[in-house]
Amino acid sequence: MSKSQPLSPVYILHGWTHDVEAWQPLTKILKKHHFQPIVLNIPGLSAPLDQTWNLDDYVAWFKTAIKGQQDLFIIAHSFGGRIALRFEVQNPNRVKKLILIDSSGIKPSSVAARLKRFSFRAAAKIGKKITQNRGARHLLYRLAREQDYLKTDGVLRHTMANIVQENQLSEIDFVKAHTLIIWGRGDKTTPLSNGRYFNKHITGSTLKIIDDARHSPQYTHPDLVASYICDFLGVTNKS
Repeated sequence: MSKSQPLSPVYILHGWTHDVEAWQPLTKILKKHHFQPIVLNIPGLSAPLDQTWNLDDYVAWFKTAIKGQQDLFIIAHSFGGRIALRFEVQNPNRVKKLILIDSSGIKPSSVAARLKRFSFRAAAKIGKKITQNRGARHLLYRLAREQDYLKTDGVLRHTMANIVQENQLSEIDFVKAHTLIIWGRGDKTTPLSNGRYFNKHITGSTLKIIDDARHSPQYTHPDLVASYICDFLGVTNKS
């Protein structure tokens, strides 16, 4: 890609986190290769949210954020993958290339996962009653295995309860965008079996597994992740 050409925007949908600073090593590399990485501030996480949302609300927000652009390049991590998947299925032919990094979207059916979802629903319903009892609060959140839940307010707590109920399994077969899937082999949040399912059911997709990475390889292995992304987007990463 020539330096005289305009920068190609790449929209980044981060995971369920309040901190987007950890994306900087990856975005710096992408900038060197003449991309314009745009880390979107997601309501309730890296931006304010004053009412309870569900996944469709987040998709509507994203649609507004991209301002009618076509032929999109999207990088989506974890929760961000949920937004990207539903947007792509509901808006065919708008996403040119999709990069999923340890994406959520497949609702696990294990006993532990069902307990986690029950805990979220219970905490959302009980609200202030349980937050007044520190011991009970920590026990419930420990059962839920979600430390970020300790930091949520009522709006985000109800929003998270809505999100974890979503199962996008039936949507995956309808993803038509050219898709790269990057996964940490040691991911215990969204296991590698999920990545293999995405790869099997998204026609023409490519799966890259990073052996010594976990749920956020873009943080721990930015150079390797950048090389996969640049190759996929048609640029050789020569740092």
